[in-house]
Amino acid sequence: MGKLCRVGLAVAYFVAMTGVTSATTTDDRAELDQRQAIDQIALTADAKRLVIVDGREDVIVRHIADLSKPVAIAVHERARAYLVQPTPSPSRVLIAANMGGGQSSIFLLDLDRGSSDHKLALPGTVKAFFKDESVAAIARDAPNVLVCYEIATARMISLQSPGKKILQAGFSPDASSVVTVNNVGLITAWDYPSGKQRWQAQGDARTNRFFFLGDGKTLLTAAAPLISIWDTRSGQKLLKEEFLVPRTIHPSGKYVVEIEEGSLIFKTMRPVKEVARVPHPQKGWSPRFVFFSADGQFTFGATAAGDIHVWKTPKLRE
Repeated sequence: MGKLCRVGLAVAYFVAMTGVTSATTTDDRAELDQRQAIDQIALTADAKRLVIVDGREDVIVRHIADLSKPVAIAVHERARAYLVQPTPSPSRVLIAANMGGGQSSIFLLDLDRGSSDHKLALPGTVKAFFKDESVAAIARDAPNVLVCYEIATARMISLQSPGKKILQAGFSPDASSVVTVNNVGLITAWDYPSGKQRWQAQGDARTNRFFFLGDGKTLLTAAAPLISIWDTRSGQKLLKEEFLVPRTIHPSGKYVVEIEEGSLIFKTMRPVKEVARVPHPQKGWSPRFVFFSADGQFTFGATAAGDIHVWKTPKLRE
């Protein structure tokens, strides 16, 4: 089982949240030895728990305050979880699971009770959730078709993108639009829930992911080693290609994080400028996942092998 190896100043935040007072070291990095393969990882809204889909496609919950006591939540005997989405409630998360035969199911997990509630069954693969559990989920019905399912009512809207395959899909922060990027770098935005196409723009052919910035008025697309920024209402390109390889975006939408020889590099985008650097003692450390707490105060990194770290986010000034 994993154990708390090193706890630094970052833990002061968790002490305040959880009442744990055993932290004594003075590093500003907490190293959380999780000892479990990670396919997906998410932080609950209150930053107290990590919800992990492990290498066996099971759901594991670990309290930040005591990682040595993982709790497995039985989703369904046939379920193979592959996507986890926190909700505004710190005790509830949405899980998408493969049920076999090309079918997926959506479950709402109650972390306090350790129980799951089956919400919806659908064909294809769930690509994204909106953060509010009652609004909708996006599922891939065919390689270039998205079907938006309202979880509460099972109402459906189909959205078709040109090209052969949708690589990423997501809701804007206010759920007023849906954005996709396909295998040839075409970016498409639709109004939601009307399903009316808002705009299309041709990005770099290597574009394979995007991030909504801040309040969702702008969109960052990534085509390593380049980024572009777009107006989400009009599709106008606001920033032409700049050299950045963002791993995650600060909640303010003003900063990105890159990884360089194991260090976290915090940069602004307009102009591209390094504003902070947080080193890792293991040169070449390469996390698969990098994410912030909702308030941006702490930065998390996790490798696929289960090595989890948390840093106090440095002061970021443009």
